[in-house]
Amino acid sequence: MYQQLNKDAHDFRIVTLLAARTEEPIQCSLETCSLEAPGVYEALSYTWGKATQRCGITVNTREQSITTSLECALRQLRLQDSHR
Repeated sequence: MYQQLNKDAHDFRIVTLLAARTEEPIQCSLETCSLEAPGVYEALSYTWGKATQRCGITVNTREQSITTSLECALRQLRLQDSHR
């Protein structure tokens, strides 16, 4: 799904939520960025619910398991008309 990060370049990963209606399956893209030119992004910090309750989303066309609490947060954050 992703390549190893380059620590010398201070790489990190950005997840982009693809636009869709609330009830549609969650799809994301994952890309590598550098702290040297990070661009603009939003951060989500969360932890609640049971980690054993899981569901699936699509990341770069591959199925990925996440907690249902994260899935709920992503649904609330997702926009219908633009990626986020």
